[in-house]
Amino acid sequence: MKFKVAAWCAIVSAVLCMPYFVLVVLSAATKNMVLSYASSIIAVVFLPLGICILLGYLKIANILKIPFLKTISYVMFGILALGTLYTVSDFLHLNLGVITTIVSLIIHGIVIIIFGVAILKLKETFGGLAIGIGVLCIIEGAFFATVILTFLVPLTETAIGILEALLFFKAEKSLT
Repeated sequence: MKFKVAAWCAIVSAVLCMPYFVLVVLSAATKNMVLSYASSIIAVVFLPLGICILLGYLKIANILKIPFLKTISYVMFGILALGTLYTVSDFLHLNLGVITTIVSLIIHGIVIIIFGVAILKLKETFGGLAIGIGVLCIIEGAFFATVILTFLVPLTETAIGILEALLFFKAEKSLT
């Protein structure tokens, strides 16, 4: 996989993040099934985007021989799949309950914090881009883990997507 593909996927992900969040909030507030279906469709679109982005990180981890980043990237594949399943659970008419939601947000947050720490390992090669992405991932993970601050995630996710695109474009030039 080329780094340019991961970069473009990060850009699309950054663009879709805010509309997706608005749809999720509106569908939860209004119990409107059309909005729920629309948010589920976007969630399914996020799956291949996220896979491409994570494949970019795996390629970097393999080239730079960073096993910690490689391992946590594989864990993130699982989190991505579970997050997608959770989001489309309304579409599948599954009632997961409040406790399941809270526990999944906390676990999601902890894994993202660890992913942020792994990305910080790229600072020697990518400098400020890696630091920015790593710190924003740690902050985003904290937002998820606290549950109540989850509404701030679209802000960090948009910024992360833009920085990831820059990182992957830089990787295309420097690592290939």
